[in-house]
Amino acid sequence: MFQLLHPTHSKLEFLRTKHLILTPPNAYLLKTFGSTVRSRLDIFFHAKKTQASKEVIPLHISIRPNEDAIVFNSLIRDKWDHEERRRLPFEIQSLVLIDVKFDYTGFLVTINDEWLKMYEYRYPVTSANFLTIK
Repeated sequence: MFQLLHPTHSKLEFLRTKHLILTPPNAYLLKTFGSTVRSRLDIFFHAKKTQASKEVIPLHISIRPNEDAIVFNSLIRDKWDHEERRRLPFEIQSLVLIDVKFDYTGFLVTINDEWLKMYEYRYPVTSANFLTIK
């Protein structure tokens, strides 16, 4: 179960595969996800409502417990850019809180209020009107 906190929505609870329309991103817009991670978890900030076809994805966060990795990437002009990989900063099956802020230069991702990743924009963040978690 995920909980999503967003300025234009009170609190949403949902299972995997959730599409959410975001307001146009502003600096310091915060999204918080809370979930227990047991298997792969993908979070997409993207331009289209579905992921049926390739599109622009300014930020893809992929938590991969089987690889002990968290991966950051962007999809630009129908091609994935270079992955940025880090070791998982938390124990598998523990509650994970993920905060994503839109800053002036990039996404600021914080996990459990202690692990930090600055992911520079590779594509204009204004194209990220949808959020999908699966």
